[in-house]
Amino acid sequence: MKRRERQKKFKIGIDYLQQTNLNLIVQSSMARLVFKPGSFIEDKEKETLLLPYTVKSPDGVTYNLSETLRKRYQVTTEVDLQRLTRICAILITDFNGPDRDDTPKILFKNLRVFMREKSNRTGWEIVIALQTLDNILGFRKQRKFTEYYNLACILNTHYNLWKELKPFSTFTIDDL
Repeated sequence: MKRRERQKKFKIGIDYLQQTNLNLIVQSSMARLVFKPGSFIEDKEKETLLLPYTVKSPDGVTYNLSETLRKRYQVTTEVDLQRLTRICAILITDFNGPDRDDTPKILFKNLRVFMREKSNRTGWEIVIALQTLDNILGFRKQRKFTEYYNLACILNTHYNLWKELKPFSTFTIDDL
């Protein structure tokens, strides 16, 4: 899919992200928390991703996060993976508010429903959303499809986005 087609397809989500930013947002009972790239919840050492970052899915396939995409998207912690998933969810589901629904729990649920009911369950939509994120960030040169696909599969392994997997043991902030 070409850049202009992606811009048109994801216009609602792009407009929302321009208003709210690309950070992870969590609504707690007391305040609205914003997590920027490199943020962590409790323990920075525990939540920092090992480099190079590799995930083995329950079905035995290994996915590697390319160094280029890791730097491009500023992925250093588990919170950053949630931040990327938030961005993809907003783009794919045409989320445009209300702000109180801009939480991982609601966005991830909406993305899972979309992927189950309206997609071909291959992760293609996540790949296109990541390529659109490149455009939002001002990167003109696209990376290899396999780099985006590996990242999409890493997100799926962590958050069960399009294929039901056994839960990946990771620190999440869904219950805040």
